[in-house]
Amino acid sequence: MSAREWFICPFCKSDMQKAKEEYGKIPIDKFMKKYKDSLVHPDWATGDGEDPADTETVRMDGEEWLDDDGTYKVEHELNCNNCGREWNIKVSVYPTLESGKKGKLIFKVPSKSGGDDHEVEFENGKFKCDCMSFRTRKRCSHIEKVKKDMEKTK
Repeated sequence: MSAREWFICPFCKSDMQKAKEEYGKIPIDKFMKKYKDSLVHPDWATGDGEDPADTETVRMDGEEWLDDDGTYKVEHELNCNNCGREWNIKVSVYPTLESGKKGKLIFKVPSKSGGDDHEVEFENGKFKCDCMSFRTRKRCSHIEKVKKDMEKTK
């Protein structure tokens, strides 16, 4: 994973605004310490002369990919280098097929015996599997797994 984007931390910005509001209400040495502790850049609002590295302290790392079984996965982590807050995002989206639309989905289901993956096809509302159980009994555990996974998306 690599740093894909940087953001301004809303919490650090809020902490700095709160510190500014205390000016004149607390002793100057306490104000300066509190203000410096909250400070990422002295002028959030105008952006004059600011270096993005000074204001954008939240780093986003992550990736997106499509698994062999058709599951689209997103994993991102955000960390603020200034206040230490963290955000974690993990999402799995399973394929769906809208009713009335023709199409064919092919899912790869790992074999329980460790052999080649089985292919489960879904076309026009019907399932088909390449395993021996489906050929002899017209039902198999691979299709049941795909149905279960498809139910998760509803």
